[in-house]
Amino acid sequence: MPSNLPTYLALRTRAQIDARTNGLTSSDQAPSSPMAQKRTYRLPAQDDTPYPAMTPPQPLGIPFLDRVYDLTQRWIQEEWLVITSLKRDAARNGKKPIYLAAIEESRLTPDNLAKRLDNISQATLRRELKKLNAPSPGQIIRKTRIAYAKHLLTHTRMMVRDIAQRAGYENERHFGEVFAAEENCSPTEYRRKHVAGVNHQPPSDP
Repeated sequence: MPSNLPTYLALRTRAQIDARTNGLTSSDQAPSSPMAQKRTYRLPAQDDTPYPAMTPPQPLGIPFLDRVYDLTQRWIQEEWLVITSLKRDAARNGKKPIYLAAIEESRLTPDNLAKRLDNISQATLRRELKKLNAPSPGQIIRKTRIAYAKHLLTHTRMMVRDIAQRAGYENERHFGEVFAAEENCSPTEYRRKHVAGVNHQPPSDP
């Protein structure tokens, strides 16, 4: 049995999603365990993403920093799918502490990013980024969330509230405020400026 069950559940769910979605790949592999034959993480068809994945970030020539940006981008694209699947499993099997812990470990936060990156502390990650004159972990996550929201605004017809959720914002109003601070316009205005015609239909909310 895995020594850290919440992490095992989160990684296994991500591995299942990686196998079901085009372009959303992850280097994280679920550890081998007898539990793997007992648990399955089936995702409904509507969870498949009918829109293209984001273009990978341009390499900066600094291996550590490239890994930070790459992991952040991949994580944000998978985050909503992973958490939704874990919540579904929790509802089906009872809201046991292991599921709640797995959900929290699946959220992209500076602390979780540091742990997933090199099993280091958030303070260490912040120091390493500062040495490279790079933004803080929180700034990198925020800008990447907005970049993903812009990607969804221009590649889907999803409602703004659904895009907010998939970009990691539970509150649409807060999402709008953060977006406006970064882009000097609302999400709706951004879509109007950058989209001539989008044919992709949004996936249904579970």
